[in-house]
Amino acid sequence: MNQTHLDLYTDYLSVTFGYATATGLSQMLDGRISHDTVSRFLSHLEYTSKDLWLQVKSTVREVVFECVRKSPRYCDLKTRQEKRCSEFSKNEYMRSMHPPS
Repeated sequence: MNQTHLDLYTDYLSVTFGYATATGLSQMLDGRISHDTVSRFLSHLEYTSKDLWLQVKSTVREVVFECVRKSPRYCDLKTRQEKRCSEFSKNEYMRSMHPPS
């Protein structure tokens, strides 16, 4: 078993919203690990889904958060209402909190 891949996958499970997929993990890592690598790793695991989630729960070490600042204002052309947006996506915030080691 590759402990690095297991750690990455359980971290991914703990921060993803919606469906967790090998492609989603690969995209979150900017393609540094291919979705095929993730799929092969998962197919060789001796864990069930329940075991993986127990692993996730046992590895949660800290909770990091940052308030999203929505400073730029713009006008929505359809509704003609003033709106605000963030300069950074949620994934960009997450990556800045946990830089790659």
